[in-house]
Amino acid sequence: MNSADPTILDHIRKVMPSATFDPPATPEMVVAAERLLGVRLPLWLRDIYLACNGFVGPTDVRYLYPLDGEDGAAEFTLFLRSEWTLPWIERATIFSENGLGGSLTVHWGILDGQLIEWCYGDGPEYSVADGDIFALLAREQTLWDETEANAE
Repeated sequence: MNSADPTILDHIRKVMPSATFDPPATPEMVVAAERLLGVRLPLWLRDIYLACNGFVGPTDVRYLYPLDGEDGAAEFTLFLRSEWTLPWIERATIFSENGLGGSLTVHWGILDGQLIEWCYGDGPEYSVADGDIFALLAREQTLWDETEANAE
């Protein structure tokens, strides 16, 4: 996929039909975030940001932080770097969460080119994600669907 590929949002909608997208980031915004963090985003994440600078999914959870702004991926990653002594955080960019809240919140990020999952409650431990971003989004959608079905 590349930034001219209109199917990026279609891929996200396929696995997370309720996604609501923000307008695309500009290439300059991507470069600025990479410079600020000192971490180059993988092409697939750059392409997603060039298609939408953030989106929300089920229950308005922000499954992709915007790159910029107070609640953006760059600022949040810098906050984590200043507040946590995680041995790997200087090499990472945190760009998403699952919205559970508190120590149950699972964040997704990029670390040394790999997609990772990290939870506050796990301290410095993280895991390499099983699959790509679309598999993670599909998993999250399934969890929300099951939660909703059980509530009925």
